[in-house]
Amino acid sequence: MRIILINATGGHALSRDPSMPRCFDIESKAPYVWPPMGMLYIATKLSESHEVWLLDEQIGMKRSDIVKSCMDADLAVINTGRSSIESDLYMCNRIKANGTKTVLIGSYATYHHKELIRNDSVDFIVRGEPEISCFELCARLVSGMDPGSVMGVTWKEGRKVH
Repeated sequence: MRIILINATGGHALSRDPSMPRCFDIESKAPYVWPPMGMLYIATKLSESHEVWLLDEQIGMKRSDIVKSCMDADLAVINTGRSSIESDLYMCNRIKANGTKTVLIGSYATYHHKELIRNDSVDFIVRGEPEISCFELCARLVSGMDPGSVMGVTWKEGRKVH
Protein backbone atom coordinates (compact mmCIF):
# COMPACT_ATOMS: atom_id res chain seq x y z
CA MET A 1 0.00 0.00 0.00
CA ARG A 2 1.27 3.51 -0.83
CA ILE A 3 0.56 5.90 2.03
CA ILE A 4 1.04 9.66 2.11
CA LEU A 5 1.26 11.32 5.53
CA ILE A 6 0.45 15.03 5.44
CA ASN A 7 1.39 17.49 8.15
CA ALA A 8 -1.21 20.11 7.26
CA THR A 9 -1.17 23.72 8.44
CA GLY A 10 -4.01 25.15 6.40
CA GLY A 11 -1.58 26.98 4.17
CA HIS A 12 -0.14 28.93 7.10
CA ALA A 13 3.53 28.81 7.96
CA LEU A 14 2.78 27.68 11.50
CA SER A 15 5.53 26.21 13.55
CA ARG A 16 3.93 24.72 16.60
CA ASP A 17 5.84 24.25 19.82
CA PRO A 18 5.98 20.47 20.48
CA SER A 19 5.38 21.01 24.20
CA MET A 20 1.93 22.47 23.44
CA PRO A 21 -0.90 20.33 22.03
CA ARG A 22 -1.62 20.98 18.38
CA CYS A 23 -5.17 22.08 19.18
CA PHE A 24 -3.91 25.26 20.86
CA ASP A 25 -2.25 26.47 17.62
CA ILE A 26 0.43 28.31 19.55
CA GLU A 27 3.11 29.63 17.28
CA SER A 28 6.63 28.85 18.31
CA LYS A 29 9.00 31.65 19.26
CA ALA A 30 11.89 29.61 17.89
CA PRO A 31 13.50 30.76 14.62
CA TYR A 32 13.30 27.25 13.18
CA VAL A 33 10.63 24.72 12.23
CA TRP A 34 9.84 21.85 14.60
CA PRO A 35 9.86 18.47 12.86
CA PRO A 36 6.48 16.68 12.93
CA MET A 37 7.58 14.01 15.42
CA GLY A 38 4.18 12.33 15.71
CA MET A 39 3.99 11.93 11.95
CA LEU A 40 7.53 10.55 11.92
CA TYR A 41 6.56 7.92 14.51
CA ILE A 42 3.62 6.88 12.34
CA ALA A 43 5.82 6.81 9.22
CA THR A 44 8.38 4.61 10.97
CA LYS A 45 5.79 2.04 12.01
CA LEU A 46 3.98 2.04 8.65
CA SER A 47 7.21 1.74 6.67
CA GLU A 48 7.68 -1.76 8.10
CA SER A 49 5.17 -3.04 5.53
CA HIS A 50 4.13 -0.13 3.28
CA GLU A 51 5.60 2.53 0.99
CA VAL A 52 5.32 5.74 3.03
CA TRP A 53 5.88 9.41 2.16
CA LEU A 54 5.70 12.34 4.58
CA LEU A 55 4.73 15.74 3.18
CA ASP A 56 5.19 18.68 5.55
CA GLU A 57 3.26 21.81 4.64
CA GLN A 58 4.93 23.87 7.36
CA ILE A 59 8.19 23.97 5.38
CA GLY A 60 6.44 25.74 2.52
CA MET A 61 5.17 22.87 0.40
CA LYS A 62 2.23 24.02 -1.74
CA ARG A 63 -1.15 22.38 -1.29
CA SER A 64 -1.48 21.80 -5.03
CA ASP A 65 1.79 19.81 -4.95
CA ILE A 66 0.54 17.82 -1.96
CA VAL A 67 -2.67 16.93 -3.80
CA LYS A 68 -0.68 15.91 -6.91
CA SER A 69 1.56 13.69 -4.77
CA CYS A 70 -1.52 11.84 -3.51
CA MET A 71 -2.72 10.89 -7.00
CA ASP A 72 -1.16 7.39 -6.94
CA ALA A 73 -1.57 6.88 -3.19
CA ASP A 74 -3.92 4.35 -1.68
CA LEU A 75 -4.31 6.30 1.54
CA ALA A 76 -3.70 9.88 2.72
CA VAL A 77 -3.35 10.48 6.46
CA ILE A 78 -3.85 14.15 7.29
CA ASN A 79 -2.79 15.65 10.62
CA THR A 80 -5.24 18.48 11.14
CA GLY A 81 -5.91 21.12 13.76
CA ARG A 82 -8.54 23.64 14.76
CA SER A 83 -7.09 26.55 12.78
CA SER A 84 -6.66 24.54 9.58
CA ILE A 85 -9.73 22.28 9.54
CA GLU A 86 -11.67 24.12 6.81
CA SER A 87 -8.78 24.13 4.35
CA ASP A 88 -7.81 20.59 5.39
CA LEU A 89 -11.28 19.36 4.50
CA TYR A 90 -11.02 21.16 1.16
CA MET A 91 -7.66 19.44 0.51
CA CYS A 92 -9.21 16.15 1.66
CA ASN A 93 -11.98 16.64 -0.89
CA ARG A 94 -9.46 17.17 -3.70
CA ILE A 95 -7.46 14.11 -2.64
CA LYS A 96 -10.60 11.96 -2.39
CA ALA A 97 -11.61 13.06 -5.92
CA ASN A 98 -8.51 11.18 -7.17
CA GLY A 99 -9.78 7.95 -5.58
CA THR A 100 -7.47 8.03 -2.57
CA LYS A 101 -8.95 7.03 0.79
CA THR A 102 -8.56 9.67 3.50
CA VAL A 103 -7.83 9.53 7.22
CA LEU A 104 -7.88 12.46 9.66
CA ILE A 105 -5.77 12.40 12.82
CA GLY A 106 -5.01 14.94 15.53
CA SER A 107 -6.68 16.30 18.63
CA TYR A 108 -9.31 18.27 16.69
CA ALA A 109 -10.31 15.19 14.70
CA THR A 110 -10.37 13.15 17.92
CA TYR A 111 -12.81 15.45 19.68
CA HIS A 112 -14.98 16.19 16.63
CA HIS A 113 -14.93 12.74 14.99
CA LYS A 114 -18.73 12.31 14.97
CA GLU A 115 -19.18 15.53 13.04
CA LEU A 116 -16.14 15.21 10.73
CA ILE A 117 -16.86 11.62 9.61
CA ARG A 118 -20.11 12.83 8.04
CA ASN A 119 -18.07 14.81 5.51
CA ASP A 120 -18.10 12.96 2.17
CA SER A 121 -14.35 13.43 1.71
CA VAL A 122 -13.40 11.73 5.02
CA ASP A 123 -13.23 7.93 5.10
CA PHE A 124 -11.67 7.31 8.53
CA ILE A 125 -10.74 9.20 11.67
CA VAL A 126 -8.14 7.80 14.03
CA ARG A 127 -8.83 9.10 17.53
CA GLY A 128 -6.27 9.49 20.27
CA GLU A 129 -2.71 8.28 19.77
CA PRO A 130 -2.54 7.23 16.11
CA GLU A 131 0.73 5.29 15.79
CA ILE A 132 -0.53 1.74 16.33
CA SER A 133 -4.13 2.36 15.21
CA CYS A 134 -2.97 3.69 11.81
CA PHE A 135 -0.78 0.62 11.36
CA GLU A 136 -3.64 -1.74 12.27
CA LEU A 137 -6.10 0.15 10.06
CA CYS A 138 -3.75 -0.18 7.07
CA ALA A 139 -3.29 -3.90 7.75
CA ARG A 140 -7.07 -4.38 7.74
CA LEU A 141 -7.50 -2.35 4.55
CA VAL A 142 -4.79 -4.34 2.72
CA SER A 143 -6.33 -7.66 3.74
CA GLY A 144 -9.87 -6.50 2.90
CA MET A 145 -10.98 -6.98 6.51
CA ASP A 146 -13.50 -4.85 8.34
CA PRO A 147 -11.75 -1.93 10.13
CA GLY A 148 -14.25 -2.17 13.00
CA SER A 149 -11.92 -4.12 15.27
CA VAL A 150 -9.25 -1.40 15.26
CA MET A 151 -9.34 0.57 18.52
CA GLY A 152 -9.95 4.30 18.17
CA VAL A 153 -11.17 4.36 14.57
CA THR A 154 -14.35 6.09 13.41
CA TRP A 155 -15.37 5.06 9.92
CA LYS A 156 -18.36 4.80 7.68
CA GLU A 157 -19.89 2.20 5.47
CA GLY A 158 -22.06 4.06 2.99
CA ARG A 159 -23.95 6.47 5.24
CA LYS A 160 -23.69 4.30 8.37
CA VAL A 161 -21.13 5.58 10.90
CA HIS A 162 -19.16 3.09 13.03
